[in-house]
Amino acid sequence: MTIYHQEAGKGPAVVLLHGFCEDNSLWNGLIDTLGRDYRVLAPDLPGFGKSNPLDEKISIERVADVIKAWMDHHHLEDVHLIGHSLGGYIALAIADKYPEALSSLGLFHSTAYADTIEKKGTRDNVISFVRNNGVQKFISSFVSPLFHYSNRGELKDTIDEMVEIGKQVDQEVLIEYTEAMRDRVDRRYVLRNFKKPIMFIAGAEDSAVPRMHSENQIEDLHSDNCVMLDNTCHMGMYERKAETENFIKGFLERVEALQH
Repeated sequence: MTIYHQEAGKGPAVVLLHGFCEDNSLWNGLIDTLGRDYRVLAPDLPGFGKSNPLDEKISIERVADVIKAWMDHHHLEDVHLIGHSLGGYIALAIADKYPEALSSLGLFHSTAYADTIEKKGTRDNVISFVRNNGVQKFISSFVSPLFHYSNRGELKDTIDEMVEIGKQVDQEVLIEYTEAMRDRVDRRYVLRNFKKPIMFIAGAEDSAVPRMHSENQIEDLHSDNCVMLDNTCHMGMYERKAETENFIKGFLERVEALQH
């Protein structure tokens, strides 16, 4: 199993997990910012970007095990693990199974809730659409709504790049990840039981994560390490670049100060 990644900097380890039909280039801005003070590694998840697909059926837990093995291979300990969307589901599974490997957990436009009945139906619709129409047609309509309408004009080049990245994804990989997200378990207990700091970044206008779920999790976490971004949908690393980079930097500085 070959996991491709990009890496920058020296210092405490930060691992960034991208989301569905993305690759590690999602994190280019954050890697530049954090690479001054941290060792930042951003892998391509199995089957995305330049990483091989799994040789078995995809599940959130299986991908979590693969990423943990990759972390071990690179001798990463006390990791600050941050996941975007699907990457957050994988990060939660790692925090659940291997809490001792982490220094902190960050959810970026993600959720510990399982899919609602409605969302499961949406996933099933995606699967049948992709089977009937192919990946390219799906991706062409999938990416733009992840950005708040007020941000789409100035981020057109970014949206076009994300569409091109998404179009490279193998059809079966896309379908199996969709099934894995649909079937994932509720991991709110991880937020309750994880003994280390948790960061939570949500978009007030996120079309992919129900606002009520985000508000409930922010309320439960009850800390300064949570933020709800106005006029932001699902792509805060682009829609609110400076704000999210500064927020993450501040979070990591606070965690490091507590631990040393």
